Amino acid sequence: MSLLSPWMLIVALTMVVPPLLHLIGARRARRVQFSALQFLLTKDPKRARNIRIEHWLLVLTRMAILAMLALGLSEPMTHWFNEPSSLQASEEPSILVVVVDDSLSMSTQTKDGNNRFSQAQHAASQLIASMPAGSRVAVVMSGRPARSLQLRPTGDLAKVLVDLNAQTVRGVDDDAIKALALAERLGSATSALPSRIVVFSDLQRSGWLDATKGRDLVQWQSIGSRSEDIEMLEVSATPAPELGRNKTRIHAQIKRHGVSPWTGDITLSYGDKEMRSKLTVQAGEVAEHDFIVTANTGVASVSLKSQVGAQLNDIRDVLIGDSETVRVLLINGDPRPVLRDDEAFFVRKALAASAIRPGEMSVTVQSVG
Repeated sequence: MSLLSPWMLIVALTMVVPPLLHLIGARRARRVQFSALQFLLTKDPKRARNIRIEHWLLVLTRMAILAMLALGLSEPMTHWFNEPSSLQASEEPSILVVVVDDSLSMSTQTKDGNNRFSQAQHAASQLIASMPAGSRVAVVMSGRPARSLQLRPTGDLAKVLVDLNAQTVRGVDDDAIKALALAERLGSATSALPSRIVVFSDLQRSGWLDATKGRDLVQWQSIGSRSEDIEMLEVSATPAPELGRNKTRIHAQIKRHGVSPWTGDITLSYGDKEMRSKLTVQAGEVAEHDFIVTANTGVASVSLKSQVGAQLNDIRDVLIGDSETVRVLLINGDPRPVLRDDEAFFVRKALAASAIRPGEMSVTVQSVG
């Protein structure tokens, strides 16, 4: 079991409050001899002992409530996937549907020089090769769009292995829900044999967690460990005249991917000037940060100093002020009668796509001659 918000365990420190209050209250209370009560306590010492026990049980109950509150706030999570070593082929013929994650995250390099996808291929191949005679196997690749390598489960295991080992990582995200739906449909192709689904993935995308709902019979094989990352979601620049002349507000949104908070530097670079601030982003949350600069034109860069070095999603550029006019001369020596066959069409599309913000650049094509 792991904790999504382990820093919330600090709430457990409040467990010391009930016994402290009990002891402080007991010391400060002034003892008053009350004849009737003294008579009862003397007469029934067992009752007096029970009263003291009840007081301490009440204190322990309060401490337990605070401990459970701290544990709940820390968001405990049980790892619902199996370790690769726990995989075993069934002894009787059955239908096996293997789901292999071929999304971009599976290209992460491992210590042995391979990547996670190669590990998944190897583990899945071993499982398929160990299936008993009479079994039927199908493979589903979970990268968007999810697809099955076979129309239906087949007994030609050698062909299945060839198809699986011919696959490579694709630069896409997971299509977990569709992949599992395909796997379930393949697994129920025939009722003559029992079926099971085994998923090989690094489980990086939250879509896998959503896709597991109501699928208790799916076996999960974690490939590698979950990586953590800090991502610059968006950076925008807006005039801030209320703060002074030529003032511009640079607004950044940053998201933390992972199960632990991130603390680091967020830096704004503009010309020869640089501004830096400390930033903390909680796990799975989006933080916002503003810089105020004295500028009305130009390009600013906002970057994060990551613990694992610079990443592609750790930096964003933003245009300050009004966009400038850019004129491009294109000499089209051999115009095509069909628009999509002409080079000018693609140049126009490329220029329009280069705008930082929607509507920031307009492209006009003018005929000459």
